[in-house]
Amino acid sequence: MKLFETLGIEKPAIAACVAYHEYISDRSVALLLRSTSDSLDIGSGTCFRIGRRYLIATVAHNVSHLDLSQIEAVPRGAYYSNKLSLVAKNHLHNDQGAEVDVAWIEVEAGDFERSSDLSAFSLGQVATYPEDVVTACFLQGYPGERVELVKPQASARPSVASDGLLTTSILPSARGVHHQAGIDFAIEYPPHDGSLDKAPLAAPPGVSGGGIWWLPGFKDNKVWLQDEVRLLAIARKWYKPSREVWGTRIEFWLKLVAADFGDLREEIENVLESLSAPNQEPQADG
Repeated sequence: MKLFETLGIEKPAIAACVAYHEYISDRSVALLLRSTSDSLDIGSGTCFRIGRRYLIATVAHNVSHLDLSQIEAVPRGAYYSNKLSLVAKNHLHNDQGAEVDVAWIEVEAGDFERSSDLSAFSLGQVATYPEDVVTACFLQGYPGERVELVKPQASARPSVASDGLLTTSILPSARGVHHQAGIDFAIEYPPHDGSLDKAPLAAPPGVSGGGIWWLPGFKDNKVWLQDEVRLLAIARKWYKPSREVWGTRIEFWLKLVAADFGDLREEIENVLESLSAPNQEPQADG
């Protein structure tokens, strides 16, 4: 395309991935988790505005054992970002005997809106995808190995780096371990074709709670509309021997939020109804 040549973009698909990663990262946080005063674990979360509330979508195993005072949500990058006030949380490990591992954290609305480093997704940016169709996916989160612990002054907090990988989903029949139908969504990490075996990929620990995203296909969508990304699942587990990252479909997080917030219930139930309609694959508008 002449436009790409004029702009000096030699590999437009790679440029599009970078653009999508930036967009997603601006709406996500690293979770600094301190079970003791001298320990630090890392998790990830995705920010949503639903109604007048700001909620972080993450996994239960990140936060279920901690008080809010032991959790800090940090935008990527700067040491000096203002601290976000976390006002409530809840989690769900199991649903009718199935592992779902989802949690929400509510951020004080004024704090979130004053943060120049953060934006939020809307309910229109979630989607489902058929289990029997392979699709390209984008995994985003905050690997623990990419947290900078050096603090230039006492009031500063660790700097965190967002990471992302374009990969593909895995059919249930091709997965290396037991599959929970209708709950699990699995992706290759690293890709099974060996194309990134020698690349310096970060280990997924710390990515738990990050998003598994659908991106518009680059072949059919020459205009990159970043807000057309769709969250399919919340990453919860890495199976290293079979090279798979597993997530819980976003519907289960939405159901937990709907159960906990009466003022959001109707809006979320309308979204869940639309997601359950037949043939609801994500579609790009551009």
